[in-house]
Amino acid sequence: MIRKDGETDRRVREHLQKFRFRPSREYEEFRWEKEAERFVPWERLYAEIPERMRKELALIGGW
Repeated sequence: MIRKDGETDRRVREHLQKFRFRPSREYEEFRWEKEAERFVPWERLYAEIPERMRKELALIGGW
């Protein structure tokens, strides 16, 4: 289960602010790690979300 608390929310909000829209006309290119798997059935996506969240939270810092 993914931890849901104020500290996690604060870190996620802080991290997401790095990606907010700024009309500077400077963009970062996004590439899928596995191009063939970017569209998956809903059932598979629901199963993958917790693991994806764990990986992203680990990148943000400390989990």
